[in-house]
Amino acid sequence: MVLVPGGTFSVGTGENSKQVKVDSFWMGRYEVSYEEFALFYHRELDTDTTLHPSGNYRVDAVTRPTPQYM
Repeated sequence: MVLVPGGTFSVGTGENSKQVKVDSFWMGRYEVSYEEFALFYHRELDTDTTLHPSGNYRVDAVTRPTPQYM
């Protein structure tokens, strides 16, 4: 994991531009396929129910790239 430092940047142009603040966040150093992530994610949920005893998970959706359709 690597820390991506937060900062402020401009979005838009001219009168429509505004400043947006992004907090620092962690990102994986290496690309991982959805299938690799799913194996890890579901393994953790299956083996350690103390992580979320209420069943209230912070992640509600994970998407994967869709194949080209053209």
